[in-house]
Amino acid sequence: MSNDLTTKYDILTIKELKTIKDQLVSHNIPLFRVDKEKKIIPFPTEQLSLIIDNEKYSNLKLYIPKNFSVFIEEFKSITQADNSSNDSDTNQPYVFRTPKESEKEMGKRISEISKMTYKEKVSTIESYNTELKKIVVDEEVGINKHTAQQIVNVGNDVGLIAKVTMFESIQKIKGEEITQEQAKIENQEITETTTNLVTTIVDMLSKNTETQKVFDELRNYSDGGVMSHSNRVFISYVNFMAFYNNLINRRHLVHKIRTSYTNKYKKFYEQVEAMFSKDNIRKNLATVEDCIDKGIKIIEEREMNLYSVGALLHDIGKVKDLDYFEGANGRDYERIKKHLFNSYALVSQTSEYPLEVILTVALHHEYYGLGYGPYDHLYKLKLAKDPHFQIQRIMTYDAKAIDECEAFAYFPAKMLEIIDVYDALIDPARKYRGGKTFTPEEALNIMREDFVEKHVKLDPILYDVFVEFLSNSIEQDLMACKLL
Repeated sequence: MSNDLTTKYDILTIKELKTIKDQLVSHNIPLFRVDKEKKIIPFPTEQLSLIIDNEKYSNLKLYIPKNFSVFIEEFKSITQADNSSNDSDTNQPYVFRTPKESEKEMGKRISEISKMTYKEKVSTIESYNTELKKIVVDEEVGINKHTAQQIVNVGNDVGLIAKVTMFESIQKIKGEEITQEQAKIENQEITETTTNLVTTIVDMLSKNTETQKVFDELRNYSDGGVMSHSNRVFISYVNFMAFYNNLINRRHLVHKIRTSYTNKYKKFYEQVEAMFSKDNIRKNLATVEDCIDKGIKIIEEREMNLYSVGALLHDIGKVKDLDYFEGANGRDYERIKKHLFNSYALVSQTSEYPLEVILTVALHHEYYGLGYGPYDHLYKLKLAKDPHFQIQRIMTYDAKAIDECEAFAYFPAKMLEIIDVYDALIDPARKYRGGKTFTPEEALNIMREDFVEKHVKLDPILYDVFVEFLSNSIEQDLMACKLL
């Protein structure tokens, strides 16, 4: 037990806990204690106030997973800065806010954006792009904390600008002030400048596949808000695609998948095909290429940029709180489903984003037919026109093939599903599965058991690539092994 504690956990004394109690509670940082049987068990942060000033517990020690220790140091430094009234410390890489503080801050910014002229919105995005282009990333060191925070701040604000602009346009459409086509024309500059900004960020991140770790640290400062979740998913998605391409360039991934396909993956695709047997998918699943149109291939630069725009906007229609994921009355599935259709409507009706962007947004909860989204509606329209229509294959890279229902899974959306689910599980401020904070290893186990083995929702090949991605670039000390 002692070895386990020292290798996986750091000790926090009562004295240390007293100085940072508020931050621990606000950010739902996982704490543990040792029980009478010498087993390590969770310690609820809300009980800190019961022990901190009680002499009976003066010698009590609590434990924190080592991957959270860096944040304890940040908490301490912030407390020290507050005590010395030094509020102008520009070297602090992170800004800590409780969910209520974050909601207030976001509401204030939305109000400010709502008062901006269209030209001012465009100019703001362009200035962000200019600032990011000036940053020189050391290819050996990668993205540092300060630059990472800059990218996060820019992503958050551009996401809000897009959200406000699209919402204003959809209200005008509903009020019959403008048509959808007029809205798309009016918003063309926002569409172009946002795409240009995303391209700049993709270029910065894809040059170094080890940059994910510094962004992963930001997750532990989560306020549970929609925009911070969307932005983390966007950044992780870009890094995941860059890692995926790197594996292909080294010819590592294609060889591994092909040699292990029959014994490891074929059974999952057979389950997917069986579920859609009513659609008469006539496909021999003997090879990877039979499952994935064109097999495992590189993601080209243009596609990576467009998919990334989709990732940035994927939850653009979501309400500002996440309580519906685990509220007092359980999971409100109708409310959950609604956010996807809201996002799809906003992006498709108010902007001229290419089909690749729209479908990445629309299908990131498709879950191989077990989720929700507009695909089922598109398919029923096809059947209404042609009762003998057949879906030709399982997954494709081709957006037009999805639009024509020639395949029912879109490759970039399947990648996005994985990032989205992982972030939901590991976000310490999110009310998911009873408010428990999962370690990377726990989250991956849940994803494998519930989303691959029990029901094939996530793509099994991309799931294993994601595990490889994490084990290489984020939590090397927490990952028991690489699965590829």
